[in-house]
Amino acid sequence: MRIWLINPYGPLPTEGWREYYFTTLGKTLAAAGHHVTWWTSNFSHHFAAHRSPGWATIPVAESFDIRLIPTVGYKSHIGVSRIASEAVLAVNLFRRAGAEPRPDLIVAGDSPLPPSIVSAILARRFQAPFVLAAMDQWPELFELALPKRIRRWAHSIFAPLYWTRRYVRHHSDAVISLCDGYLSAVLRDRAVRNGVATATIFNGIDVDAFRRAAAEGHTAWIPDLPPKQADEIWAVFAGTFGNNYDIPTITEAARLLQTGCPKVKLILVGGGPLVGLIHSAIAQNRLSNIVYCGSRPAPELAVLYKSCDIALCAYSPESNVGMPDKVYDYMAAGLPIVNSLRGELAERIETQDMGQQYRPGDAVSLANAIRTLAGDDELRTRQAQNAYNAAKRFDRGIQFRQIVDIVGRLAAPAQSPAPGQTLIKGLQ
Repeated sequence: MRIWLINPYGPLPTEGWREYYFTTLGKTLAAAGHHVTWWTSNFSHHFAAHRSPGWATIPVAESFDIRLIPTVGYKSHIGVSRIASEAVLAVNLFRRAGAEPRPDLIVAGDSPLPPSIVSAILARRFQAPFVLAAMDQWPELFELALPKRIRRWAHSIFAPLYWTRRYVRHHSDAVISLCDGYLSAVLRDRAVRNGVATATIFNGIDVDAFRRAAAEGHTAWIPDLPPKQADEIWAVFAGTFGNNYDIPTITEAARLLQTGCPKVKLILVGGGPLVGLIHSAIAQNRLSNIVYCGSRPAPELAVLYKSCDIALCAYSPESNVGMPDKVYDYMAAGLPIVNSLRGELAERIETQDMGQQYRPGDAVSLANAIRTLAGDDELRTRQAQNAYNAAKRFDRGIQFRQIVDIVGRLAAPAQSPAPGQTLIKGLQ
């Protein structure tokens, strides 16, 4: 089958970051014998830079290519310029797709909405099955950006976006999701038709490859990382230092731990707009228990984790993230998790005894959770082993084979559009 993947976000396999969900979808489908094209943006949301001056094609593997769609860039993750970027991309996708050989199936992310509605329209135009991938909760994420005093009217303000999302969901022939919570939210919307195939495909990792990388590497690879002292407990946070993360709480917890539990050292890895806040906190409070290592590639993270004792999953109070990618790394490394997210991840950590919960935005709560693990070797060892054992359930080899099964169920050949049929008729 000729399969199109449509999603403008996520790092590409050539960009040295961890493998993105749509990259793994593409590789899995190509390995199953399909010809896959992933349509994505020529502007990297992750790196805030253009990847190409215009249209471009990047080969990934046999029968798997990435098609870069030209669009305008933006500086802020929330704002008019980002919406404009998505709109321009959707228009260019719509125009170019009509000149391409028809796909047999389309898989598209449910956010952002301009490309997703174009994907639904193209699927109807080509009479191709349409698989919706629930990657986030939009426009709910936009609502969190509004001032609290007007959030009560948020649903009315974003009513056109909710209508658009319902249109896309209603025209899907299958729904996949990267966590159970997102899938449940889609099904609660009641826009999805009865009998539609559904599956949660967690964005796990290749657990064996991760553990080999950890075993074969050495922390001497990582600049700015001091030797670990015998009595130290290292708590690591790896991610993007942006507004969705609980960075101010981490730095304040470090201040509390510096006197209350001096054997704990916080290892912070990543980049983003709040890196300056970390440096300011270190300087202002003379924090000797924070080590900032900058952004590091995935193989170095695997090596770093084997020297750590605790992992932080620290998100802001308003975050609606379900199962963040970093959790799969933490579990594969066998690290007990100190977590702020509520819902699905919190339930898993509690029922499988894999770590501690803290209240997002509460530095005392975070410091206490870290102190609890740091001060109890038996508890820390038990929860580390439980996390290690849980990792295999989320192995990519297990998770992503589900997309092959879903595609097989939808593989009845679609009819070609009638001669002269236009893309606009896909709306009727």
